[in-house]
Amino acid sequence: MDHPDVTKIERTGYLHDEPKLIGVDDLGVEIYSHDEVYEINDRKYVKSMLSSDAIEILEQLGAEIKR
Repeated sequence: MDHPDVTKIERTGYLHDEPKLIGVDDLGVEIYSHDEVYEINDRKYVKSMLSSDAIEILEQLGAEIKR
C-alpha cells in the first residue's frame, strides 16, 4: 500500500494540483499558477527565466514580485 502522496505523484506527476496556465509574460514565457512574477509598469516577467543581472535591474527599477 502506497502513501497517498506517492500515488498522486505517480498518477499526475505533481504532489499538489497541476499548475494552471494563467497567461504569457512580456517575453513570451508562459506563466503558471506557481510562478513568481516581477511586475513593473504593467509588464510581467517570470522570475525563474531571468538572469541574476536582469533580476537586479528590475529590482533597482522598482519591480515588485507577485505570485
